[in-house]
Amino acid sequence: MPALVITRAANHSPSLADQMIAQGWQALTIPLVDAHATNSPLPAGPFDLCLAISPNAIKFAVANQSDALRTLQSLPLVAVGNTTAQHARAAGWQQTASPTNASSEALLELSLLQQVTDKRILLLCGRGGRQLIETTLQARGATVTRWEVYQRQPVILTGAQREQIEQLSSPKWVLVSSVSALSALKELKSMPLIVTSQRISDQANAQGFTVDWQLGVVEDEKIVNELAKRIPVKDQK
Repeated sequence: MPALVITRAANHSPSLADQMIAQGWQALTIPLVDAHATNSPLPAGPFDLCLAISPNAIKFAVANQSDALRTLQSLPLVAVGNTTAQHARAAGWQQTASPTNASSEALLELSLLQQVTDKRILLLCGRGGRQLIETTLQARGATVTRWEVYQRQPVILTGAQREQIEQLSSPKWVLVSSVSALSALKELKSMPLIVTSQRISDQANAQGFTVDWQLGVVEDEKIVNELAKRIPVKDQK
């Protein structure tokens, strides 16, 4: 029976673990990335458009609870993927758009973001991370203001968690969906990784990890489907 160690933040992992178990896998959830509010004040507007980079961007922006936030919720919001768009709608945004595939590259292909000259865009994001969205939209003539509402932090892998991983059946992989998680996996470099983006793959290879697959997707259902194509459980029996 194949096994998967899921390293996503705790609030993102249960659904994926349940789906993997339903597919005949062992699934062990060990969150190795946590997110904390930065308490950064909302930048001064006005803005024409909001852009959210992740569900955490919505979560921590809403937690800000400022009066100005209600003004933002009246604006169109472009989300990096459907999950982020769902969080935005639940938080009060009525006008949302998102690409079919959750990635920065797919987001930048949306028709809504092609003609943005003189548009004032508020980017809801975490500290650090890629600059691709910001720099591309600036090159297209937009004014992009970052609102860094959260900070990613790696979580230290404990001895008990290492034992849990060792007890999993083989073959087994670690699923990594954030570069930040790599620093917590240094003692597990012998285990192959499955990653969700080329950027993570490049960073992992540079740090000496073995990457078996770069899935190119981040949504739970798509991850399950991609793994089913590559590792049919019936072949492991």
